[in-house]
Amino acid sequence: VKDSPAESFPTSDAASAEPGSKAFVDCDRFAVIDLFDKYALPPDATGSKVIDKDGLERLLKSVGENPTQDMLQRMFEKADLDGNGVIDLNEFLTASDELLGGAPARIVILCGGPGSGKGTLAKRMEQECGIVHLSSGDLLRDEVRRDTVLGRQVKEVMASGGLVSSAVIVTLIRRVMRTHGPGKRVLLDGFPRSLQNATDLVELCGHPELAINLQCDDTVLIERILKRKEESDASAVSKSGQDEADKGRADDNIH
Repeated sequence: VKDSPAESFPTSDAASAEPGSKAFVDCDRFAVIDLFDKYALPPDATGSKVIDKDGLERLLKSVGENPTQDMLQRMFEKADLDGNGVIDLNEFLTASDELLGGAPARIVILCGGPGSGKGTLAKRMEQECGIVHLSSGDLLRDEVRRDTVLGRQVKEVMASGGLVSSAVIVTLIRRVMRTHGPGKRVLLDGFPRSLQNATDLVELCGHPELAINLQCDDTVLIERILKRKEESDASAVSKSGQDEADKGRADDNIH
């Protein structure tokens, strides 16, 4: 993947027009605006609603963010331009775009067909290279489990059989990336899967540092998938009976 300067990354119109649009997807942003009132201190003399540092921490956690104390302090100082110890909604959203809108970790993409060895290589890279392996499915399930605003939206989409938008998935990926400092590498296995996925990834997280494509002959892939299905079926029968075995893995769908 060819490196490109940060200035060349595409920027959405929404991100440049609405404070907070770079840091949060729409459902999170609308929730943040509502929750700001919940955690606000009593209105000041001008009638403006503001929050202190404690309110800022509770607000961020309520939408699934887990800021470190250092990040919380830097964000508050960035937003509190007049140094009066409180910040209003616009100050919060603007500071969020600057400090939460980026993705300091570096991205490595792992590509390859089913059975090409992506999972095996990902585990080795985790153990031997200290890279962080991210699964989009695990991120979505964790968000649902935590019952965040975004998680509840994801749960509804998944329950209806729909596809979660790539912007939401990339937002979750970026959230995890922010927990790791500059220089840390994040491995994306099986993502992006479409042009829209790739566009959202570049727009919200920047260009990947590296892409690894595992090439494997189709005959070998088929043999591996069939063997994997046999082993999976045998395991399922021993644990749950034939019905579970018949389901197999969703991506091992050779007939």
